[in-house]
Amino acid sequence: MKSCVHVLTTICFWALTTATAIARPDGFARVVEDGTSIKLEMAVREYAPKEGNGPKIYLAAAVHIGEEDFYKQLQQFLDKQDIVLFEGVKPPGAGAAEHDAADRSDAQRIDVTKRRIRFIAMAIDRYRAEHKKLPTSFEQLEEGTKGRIATLLHGAHRDGWDRDLQLTTIEQEDGELGFDIVSLGADGQPGGEGPAADIRFRDQPALSKSERGDRSGGIQAKMAEATGLVFQLNAMHHDGPNWRNSDLSIDQVQERLDKSGADAGALFSMLDGSSFMSRIGSALLGFIGSNPEGKAMLRLMLIEMLGHAGELIKQAPGGMGKLMEVILEDRNQVVLADLKRIIETEKDIRTIGIIYGAGHLPGLEAGILALGYQPAGDTWFTAMRASAQDAGLTEARFKATRDMVSRMVEAQVKRAK
Repeated sequence: MKSCVHVLTTICFWALTTATAIARPDGFARVVEDGTSIKLEMAVREYAPKEGNGPKIYLAAAVHIGEEDFYKQLQQFLDKQDIVLFEGVKPPGAGAAEHDAADRSDAQRIDVTKRRIRFIAMAIDRYRAEHKKLPTSFEQLEEGTKGRIATLLHGAHRDGWDRDLQLTTIEQEDGELGFDIVSLGADGQPGGEGPAADIRFRDQPALSKSERGDRSGGIQAKMAEATGLVFQLNAMHHDGPNWRNSDLSIDQVQERLDKSGADAGALFSMLDGSSFMSRIGSALLGFIGSNPEGKAMLRLMLIEMLGHAGELIKQAPGGMGKLMEVILEDRNQVVLADLKRIIETEKDIRTIGIIYGAGHLPGLEAGILALGYQPAGDTWFTAMRASAQDAGLTEARFKATRDMVSRMVEAQVKRAK
């Protein structure tokens, strides 16, 4: 049993970190227990100007898996604010120009083009795995792709010179049908040399195992099913007239990841929810989550993991660690720039909500304080809970299960130090 719990705590960690960096910031999350139940609560913190007038700011700590009521309450609260800034990597070319490299050279445009081509190639590979055929056009690829990746594909088929890429199918030596994605380079004409040379996917290295991704349906979906919880992207709506996407574009994230040496597959895993633990974890999660006691155990693990994620995040391997280093600080700067612009130029705005993954909040709070604000109170929402009654356990059995999970998580924390 202990070895099973150890494997599951590792799976829980990977399911959370591949969704986003969820390092627990002190003061934005708390665990509340009364002996027969335990719950994880997340804060919405209010900030007010130290001096003079200015809009109130509400910083909401998001976890990307939780109870449906948690997301309903957050939705209702945020919908009442004049403006809501939310996270969500934007499609290629949709990021604010101030976050782009200034006056891109042909060499930089070539790099942008290669990244877009590779991103599309990863999407095509997943399309082929699901539909057992290749798409015949970029439009068909978008229509047959689900979730965040479908949104990001819109606009991705333009190269660094803002010209259409070309998608072609080719017969390979083994008789199988393959594909190629082509840019005509700086001059927009076939052939050429230097910056004018065509840029082709087939001239790049084959997709790596991590870039090809998970084929089991996603560890996060299995986690939701096993715990009876839901995911933020499925439970909340971000298309209200007061909601503004405040984030980098996929181009801008990829550019920063390339500079850091992070694994390109890690970005795709963050977006589509895949991870290398999926094949083992999906079957085990299905087995454990098939009864009330198993669901309670999984929820206990999630609560404990979120309570220690700041330490556990250090266990992330090189590619994922670099990914999280880049996306936390750089994406925070986008939010703070948007926030400052609203305060300075939109004088009729009285309230601003911000909802971002909890790992972003320490940096965002520091930026808000630097703008001359101070905390003015917290409102707490229950993100998830587990109880002896729901699990069909006695108080003693529930406590013993909780203690066992706590010891396993603490052991991983010690290994991270």
